[in-house]
Amino acid sequence: MDINWDLRNLKPNRKAIITVGTFDGIHIGHQALIQKVIEKANRCDGRSTLVTFSPHPKLVVGRKNAEAIKLLSTIDEKIAFLEQIGLDQLIIIKFTESFSKISSTDFIEKILIKRIGFQEIVIGHDHAFGKDRQGRYVLLKQLASKYQYRIELVDAVCVDGEIVSSTLLRNLLAAGSLEKANRFSSILLRSTDTLPLGASGFFIYSPLKQSLDFKMSLSTQFFKHFLIFFT
Repeated sequence: MDINWDLRNLKPNRKAIITVGTFDGIHIGHQALIQKVIEKANRCDGRSTLVTFSPHPKLVVGRKNAEAIKLLSTIDEKIAFLEQIGLDQLIIIKFTESFSKISSTDFIEKILIKRIGFQEIVIGHDHAFGKDRQGRYVLLKQLASKYQYRIELVDAVCVDGEIVSSTLLRNLLAAGSLEKANRFSSILLRSTDTLPLGASGFFIYSPLKQSLDFKMSLSTQFFKHFLIFFT
């Protein structure tokens, strides 16, 4: 998997199939979306590409006096998982105050199209982007004919009547439901109140210095979740 931390080093690739998001915890909804990107790219000899941000946007533009977001995964854990499932390219955009002020239209036109390039974008049902998260599926759809790309909106994954989301995982961990949280995540979650992850909170996870057993456990969880999801 190619990893790019600097947009200036990129050459636009119109063969790319991309998705965009923070993908915190890489839960089974994320997995379904990422797998769709990989499958689409394989079918058309394209390049499966995931665009994400570091640090997490809410650590940069979180509301004043609000409780800091408790992250579910580190960027290194995301990298390890995405390599494991066969993603072609990971683009990590440094998220800063100035970047947060980019409008949703400029993000599409100046970043996704002119810097990265793609033939199709696959996004989750609740995906939002750009300044104040004003960009949504509708805007991407409006610009699709102008820039000649395709777009697919992926539905939420529901388990036992609950929409699986990063927020759900955080709430489960906060409530002490570690086993249930791990059913929904590809990252092996643990919780502790003694080892804070910077300013993000008290959830930490299996370290990246993985043994072979840990890498195999990631792969096993991934396929287990997909078996559950598609049956």
